[in-house]
Amino acid sequence: MAIIAYLIPLIGPLFILLARRNDVLARYHARQSLGLLAVVIIAPLAWLVAAYAVAALPYGGMIAAFLFTLVAAAWMAAIVAWIAG
Repeated sequence: MAIIAYLIPLIGPLFILLARRNDVLARYHARQSLGLLAVVIIAPLAWLVAAYAVAALPYGGMIAAFLFTLVAAAWMAAIVAWIAG
């Protein structure tokens, strides 16, 4: 039942929280799926707001390129850490 929380993004976790209240594993995954969905929605919005703020600066292009390099480096570090275990 916990897999439904990830397969159907918004409806699945809500269904599990309403229908399977006593199943601890299903409730855990439903909450985790809702948190993941919130991050997937909020992160691009925060990125958009930051992009508009940086674009208004006179040297916004250089700052944006530097910040993008930092993001790419963070992704690479996360991938290396994931592979290394």
